Amino acid sequence: MSLEDAVKIGREGEGEGQFLWPNGLAFIRNHREEADENPPSSLLAVTDFNNNRVQTFDRKGHFVRDVRSASLRGPTDVCQLADRRLCVVPYLGVNRRDEPLVGAAIACLFPVALDAP
Repeated sequence: MSLEDAVKIGREGEGEGQFLWPNGLAFIRNHREEADENPPSSLLAVTDFNNNRVQTFDRKGHFVRDVRSASLRGPTDVCQLADRRLCVVPYLGVNRRDEPLVGAAIACLFPVALDAP
């Protein structure tokens, strides 16, 4: 892949495909794909910290959907479990020395169903 092949995704904002402090990203398998699809389709999942959501995009950079949850506040990273649920790491703040609570955040992973409303 060359730089000419790179796809620009999003801009600042609160709408679909827009971000307020994007953080973590992961390539994930599309939950609607057929089991025998070859090669498997994938989506790019991007955490959108200040919009409290994870957004997904297709290979061409087009917005697919966002994933929100009442308990999802300040997502900082994302990965996909074997059963295709997303695992999202929320921001938990900083300690008294202004150091991120990374170890505590990793222990607080919670699954979000990609096909949830």
